[in-house]
Amino acid sequence: MWDIVSTVALAAVAGGAMGGPLETPFPSSFQLRDLEPSFGGDGTLGTMLAGSTSDPARIVSAGDIDDDGFPDIAVDYAGPGNRGRVHVLYGPFGGAAQISVDAIDVADGFTISGPSNGAYASAVAAIGDINGDGVGEFSLSGFGIAEAYVLFGRGAGSAGFPSSFDLDSIDGTNGIVLRRPGTATFRLSLGESGDVNGDGIVDLVGGVRDNDSAPLRGYVVFGDPSLGSSSSGVIDPSTVGAGAGVSIVAPEGFSGLVRSADSDFDGDGINDIITEFTSADARLHSVIFGRDAAAGETFPAELDVTELSGSDGFTFVFGPQFTRLTGADSGGDVNGDGVEDLVVWLRGSSANSTWMYVVYGREDRAFASEIEPSDLNGSNGFAARNAGEYPKVIGDVNADGFADIGMGRFIGNKGNSEIGVLYGQPFFDDEFTIAFNGEMGFRLTGLFESDQVVGLGDLNGDGFDDFGVSDASEFFSPLLGYIVFGRGEIAGPCSAADLGEPFGALDIADVVEFLRAFGAGEPGADLAAPMGAYDIADVVEFLRLFGEGCP
Repeated sequence: MWDIVSTVALAAVAGGAMGGPLETPFPSSFQLRDLEPSFGGDGTLGTMLAGSTSDPARIVSAGDIDDDGFPDIAVDYAGPGNRGRVHVLYGPFGGAAQISVDAIDVADGFTISGPSNGAYASAVAAIGDINGDGVGEFSLSGFGIAEAYVLFGRGAGSAGFPSSFDLDSIDGTNGIVLRRPGTATFRLSLGESGDVNGDGIVDLVGGVRDNDSAPLRGYVVFGDPSLGSSSSGVIDPSTVGAGAGVSIVAPEGFSGLVRSADSDFDGDGINDIITEFTSADARLHSVIFGRDAAAGETFPAELDVTELSGSDGFTFVFGPQFTRLTGADSGGDVNGDGVEDLVVWLRGSSANSTWMYVVYGREDRAFASEIEPSDLNGSNGFAARNAGEYPKVIGDVNADGFADIGMGRFIGNKGNSEIGVLYGQPFFDDEFTIAFNGEMGFRLTGLFESDQVVGLGDLNGDGFDDFGVSDASEFFSPLLGYIVFGRGEIAGPCSAADLGEPFGALDIADVVEFLRAFGAGEPGADLAAPMGAYDIADVVEFLRLFGEGCP
């Protein structure tokens, strides 16, 4: 007989934290408005986020800032007088067809208001644990702002966040401010972060500009438990020297920044750095491999991306013939080979002519020092047309083991814009046109002029990654955006011997789980008469079923 522990465990595997997973795959196309209560949305497929103002808004990931095991999200937008305002909503999500971000209480999240100097501080990024306390942080920075801010996460046992948090209250104990004192035109931004020097603590990455005419340059500030220990909690990233950080430089005439550092393109377990440098004639998107401090590998105080050799990093190069906007995104494992991949894109003359390039990661680091679009041949990556706007990895939204890529698409008429999702898979042609046909991926018709999509993690605990859709350029009150829950077919156990996840195949995980259950006298290992005996007959039956494999 199933005991209560086994019943609960089975329910957890089958259902997740907020109810059963959505086992119906995404259709080839559906309307985002169908998530809204007025169109029959009931919170099963996703959630509409609403606000009380007409300020443009954007949905982003906030990591797990309250350390409860569920991802959190942030809705950031420019408030009155460009004093940035951010609403942080705690996970898990699920069951609510609509959430009003202006009505959250302290149990559901909190609101952040911008600094007293009126700067626009509403570009939010989840940056991980930079002070080594085990709880992730997130940052705020933005256009035309002379400062960037990091809020320290607050885990179990802490006082938690108040219902309203003012960035002026940061003092080193609750966060840090990155600022260059006395430089009014100093500009700074922060990106998604990871541990690039292998010391187990997440590092800060971004870009700085000393004045309006100076080039933007990239930087890395290594994470440390002492961050914020000064009386003011203020750090000047331009003064960081060898051993405490890295300044990333590029050729004369280029300007750029560190875009992110939350992916591992060579599979060594250490995060790598993505930089972006541009000039009038070329655009360089470089990957700088992380270094293992425990093995004596260190970064110099200053690193030139033009000196990368392939073994320590590589650069994806758009030459003079590519004159339009380009970008790069931290990756996921799109082709399922166990190593994360780099997504690079080139905007075309229209949204439908945007190109996306994916460079496959590889553990042997056998990259050329420079890679051009024409170098991708299907085995090392691919090129895809019809990639929409700002393609980026959004997680595994259909739980098939491959990272998926979301892309916004600019059509130009309200109510007719679209986003698309390209499913990851083991093999892609070297060059192809993306077809959102339900098999290669799917499309969602939106309500904004320029929908953007972002991965949010598994917000409802059902095993599928979820994503958000919003548009920071749109004024469309009260709608701010949508959370779309991942869905797809879930493989259950294929036989009584299929005891260990992932289900659908018999492997060593099933053997390990059988031995554990057998030793604990659990029903899953009770496979043969006499029932309840847990003897050699159960072992023999398991081996027989295991030998037969999945039907």
